[in-house]
Amino acid sequence: MGFFEDASKKIETAFNTTSSKAKDYTEKRKLENNIRSIENSKKSYFAKIGEMIYQANEAGEEAPGFEDILDIIRDLDHQIEEKKERIEALNDQFVCPTCGRTIPNTSKFCPYCGAIPGAEQNVKTDESVVDADYVEAETKGAADNAQEAGAAEAEKMKLCPSCGHTTDVSNLFCPHCGEKISE
Repeated sequence: MGFFEDASKKIETAFNTTSSKAKDYTEKRKLENNIRSIENSKKSYFAKIGEMIYQANEAGEEAPGFEDILDIIRDLDHQIEEKKERIEALNDQFVCPTCGRTIPNTSKFCPYCGAIPGAEQNVKTDESVVDADYVEAETKGAADNAQEAGAAEAEKMKLCPSCGHTTDVSNLFCPHCGEKISE
């Protein structure tokens, strides 16, 4: 029975990993297509400005104000920048080999299942898998990190009871030491 459970878990993990990678890839492609569409919109507004200048010149008039169109173009530039930042954020993540969820590259442990990325045994046990010096160094910096967080950020964060590092309230495991975090 254990063999089938292990095989089933490995298949599920592989499926989740593949699904997560496909989802990220699809999201990146959608964002890139959206950026191209916005850039084409910008070109049409630039063409509109040129057309307005030409028509005003032909009629012997002064060129009209373009503030509204320029505001639209600035807004489109802002939208493009936001989408590029989202693509960059997607590139700064990887898929947990155990649960298949997308996690930040900086995580030493999966915040969802406690797995150690790249480790042969990914399930966190009660035994410590973290060097004591590392935990002590992280604990010293954690107090400073917690004080620096703003009030809005503090509401989204909680402290790991093991290492004292701040982590997102939605995390079930500390991404720094792998300890299970109580809810």
